[in-house]
Amino acid sequence: MSVAVSEFVLNNQFRRIIRAGLRAYYCARHTFGLKPRSERETDVRLARFTAREQRYRPGRFSFPFGPISYVDGPSLRYQFQEIFVQKCYDFNTAETAPVIIDCGGNVGMSVIRFKQLYPEATVTVIEADPEIAAVLRRNISSLNLTHVSVINAAAWNRDGEVSFNAEHADGGRVDESQSSNRVMAIRLADLINEPVDMLKMDIEGAEYSVIRDLCQSGKVGLVRRLACEIHGRDDKNDRLGDLLSILTAAGLRLTFNFARSAPDMPGNDVPTPFSAVPDGKYLLHLYAWRP
Repeated sequence: MSVAVSEFVLNNQFRRIIRAGLRAYYCARHTFGLKPRSERETDVRLARFTAREQRYRPGRFSFPFGPISYVDGPSLRYQFQEIFVQKCYDFNTAETAPVIIDCGGNVGMSVIRFKQLYPEATVTVIEADPEIAAVLRRNISSLNLTHVSVINAAAWNRDGEVSFNAEHADGGRVDESQSSNRVMAIRLADLINEPVDMLKMDIEGAEYSVIRDLCQSGKVGLVRRLACEIHGRDDKNDRLGDLLSILTAAGLRLTFNFARSAPDMPGNDVPTPFSAVPDGKYLLHLYAWRP
């Protein structure tokens, strides 16, 4: 074995020992009830914690910013990585008190991040699932977040009621193919009567109808920034082209991130002729802003 190969093996072994030692240290701190002090420590604890958790079991977890109630452990870890590690909803503005609308707030991780960035921000959170909206309100109250209001309704293109498929995690969605579970719906366009510094959407496929209505009503002209998780499922993937066209026509610049094939996403299989992506369902993050 050459000297270079020996050094490589030793370095790998050393790194594994260091990682194991850090994991043991983080777990010991957790055992003694101490808050995590870094993103790395939080993620290690979450990974260990959620590995033992059954899906859709509610509980509480302590973050550096405080304890959070949740409805599904694996979803909580995914949201932490996406929102706090990858910073998918961070944005820059000269406003000290920006106006933010958060559609699909779930248990509040995105709200917490917005308030970390801009403590004086006014945040309106829309969450359709009544069970999750109750947890969201508790988290906002326990963390003493101010200037945050919660609307328990589905963001939609009209007021009234809609059929809703409650997934009891982070995948609940408007589903017009069923009629058993009904929730209140609110027309997002009617809420926007002043400039919105940030409009965040994670509404599991309803974004197509909501954004189209914003554009047709002209209210998209009040939106300065948009961050939206796009869900391509079933046989409706062709709507993405229409969505990009109307946003561009409204004067917004567009870019994308976190695009991936999503065979794990709820919905019927969408067969493709490609071995690399046998299922045509996909997720991507769309970012739009006014130059």
